[in-house]
Amino acid sequence: MSLQFISYLSSQKGNIDLQVHVGEVPTSWDEECKLLRDELLQMWTKNLHETEENEERKKPVNKNRSLSSDEKTALSWFQNRESMHAYDMEEIIQRFVMGGNYEAALTLIQGGIHTVCDKERLATLWMKKGLVYAFCGNYSKAIVCYKHLFSLSTSPQKRTATCMYLALLSSKRLDQEDEAQSWIEKGLQEAVMLEGKEADIEKGWLYNVRALSAFREKNYREALQYSQAALKRIMNHQAGDALHLKINVISNLSVLFEKMGLSEKALTTWQKFEQFITHGTTAAFSKTYYFRLGALQVASGQQKEGIAYITRAYEIAKRIDDVFHAAFIAQELAIYAYNDDDFAQTVHWLEHSASMALEFGDEAFASLQERRTKLVQQNESMIMKQELDLGSPITKIGRPFYPIHIPNPLIQQ
Repeated sequence: MSLQFISYLSSQKGNIDLQVHVGEVPTSWDEECKLLRDELLQMWTKNLHETEENEERKKPVNKNRSLSSDEKTALSWFQNRESMHAYDMEEIIQRFVMGGNYEAALTLIQGGIHTVCDKERLATLWMKKGLVYAFCGNYSKAIVCYKHLFSLSTSPQKRTATCMYLALLSSKRLDQEDEAQSWIEKGLQEAVMLEGKEADIEKGWLYNVRALSAFREKNYREALQYSQAALKRIMNHQAGDALHLKINVISNLSVLFEKMGLSEKALTTWQKFEQFITHGTTAAFSKTYYFRLGALQVASGQQKEGIAYITRAYEIAKRIDDVFHAAFIAQELAIYAYNDDDFAQTVHWLEHSASMALEFGDEAFASLQERRTKLVQQNESMIMKQELDLGSPITKIGRPFYPIHIPNPLIQQ
């Protein structure tokens, strides 16, 4: 279970019975590895909302569990450092990080930091360590790691990318816009040493972060300028980082046009992702795509078509057992029905939302939806509208290609 999900559950303020079950540490792990494990557990518990009455039941409980194949391979590396090529270990670290197994990733990273001599590979390990801390919400530690990486590496590409990471953390997570701008400028200076596709991608990422900073300051014209500059840089490049950046920029441009009141342009920009649907993509991406497509169509006056796409997003979420998003998509469908005075459909979707919320363990949200359902069932429309406000519909969930996006409620987004 990832830290983000634990943080989400813990935000329910005692309305759920939460226990963290922790696998036993193999006896072959050295003291430093065990300390890293303890540090992560402390990060978990720090994010839990403790009260005197439930503090005892939320203490970690040791339980045996089987090691995954990656964990077994990693353990053999600790037992015999010569048993595996270091690059294979870095691949395992990457899988641990992207799979949310931060505890194992940190342990391997720290082991590598104390054994690797090559400066560039050491810098890569510091980058992974910074990424783990960023995912765990410890942004100050992440910045320390990235700054250390910057001091180690002599690679212009790696130094440029590090400036982008530092700018992103400073702006998006720490609200330090001046610091972010300083790192962007430093990154552009480093990028002078790059050529061709590599230069386009790294400069594109820096422009993208600059656009984000301008967007956060509500300077939408400047954000548009930098987003378009980023897109121009990578428009003719395909696959890998170029594709990742292109998806990010197109998504950001759609949101930006929406904020500027240009609903039609936001819709047509988002529809550029249609090619991923027609040429085959993951169900998780389809869910995200159809939800926003439908919401933007409703905003553009295409109510019937829009609701059909949002319903499709709900069906996909249920099919892939993404009950978290299913609960909130159902709520959105309830809002649309409620605003149209279709109270039977409002009840229908509120009940589905409550059911999905119970499946992912959010009893507070389920209870809220049940109370709303009763209000709709018991009251006349005019009276009910005075008592019940379901809020305004949203137009975006998650991020492209993420199987599930659970925001950390303890961090200001």
